[in-house]
Amino acid sequence: MIGVIVAGCCTAFAGLDRPIVTNGNSFRTDRTFVPILLLALLGPPLTAQREWAEREVVRWAAKD
Repeated sequence: MIGVIVAGCCTAFAGLDRPIVTNGNSFRTDRTFVPILLLALLGPPLTAQREWAEREVVRWAAKD
């Protein structure tokens, strides 16, 4: 998750990473933390949903 956010901030042309970079460069910390909080709140449920969908679609994959 941290790697995705760092990579997104390095190439912030669109998405939730762009307001983080632009507002961070303008020292607007109030507007910088809103997208960060959104990513922190939406990240784990969306990751769990992706893992569930992967298990359902790729049933033949070896179990760890």
